[in-house]
Amino acid sequence: MRLYEKKLALATIGATMLGMTACSDGTALDEHYENSYEPADALLAGNDLPVLVIGNPYNISPAELHRSVVSALQVRSDEVAVHFSDRLEDLSSPFRLTIVFAPPPQTGAAELCRNPAAIRPMTIVPGPQEVRFLASFCRNGRLLSQANGVIASGAGPTSKRFRDGLGQVALALFPGTDQTIISGE
Repeated sequence: MRLYEKKLALATIGATMLGMTACSDGTALDEHYENSYEPADALLAGNDLPVLVIGNPYNISPAELHRSVVSALQVRSDEVAVHFSDRLEDLSSPFRLTIVFAPPPQTGAAELCRNPAAIRPMTIVPGPQEVRFLASFCRNGRLLSQANGVIASGAGPTSKRFRDGLGQVALALFPGTDQTIISGE
């Protein structure tokens, strides 16, 4: 086997393994950290980090979806040093987490920090499916960390797959202080 063929075979095996592990529970995501991000930012955000949810993959009220998303983000609370606020009206904090389900193409994570009200999500037909998402952790309108990918909507906003997926999103956005972060990639 020539060197090129060996590299191609190894790349194919690696991609297959990554795909199998990343999507095994219906969630596939990619995360990015800005150079200014420090794990301590999660602690500075306080005990009630405001969460803004845009888009709705279910046939439920926005308030009910918000409560379900906030609850699901807390799934990994033993590993994430952030408590997410379930108060819809409290967006006065310098810190905010914004999650968009079915973001429009070409929407950047920094846009969620600067002007989330301008984001118009794509129409989502309710039902079990994989839904694209984009999430941004922001401070004073500036991006600190982001996660994007697909999440399984499952049978509803309280389904195990949806809750586990949002728990993974929380871990991606708020890595523990003992984890190494490679910034600016």
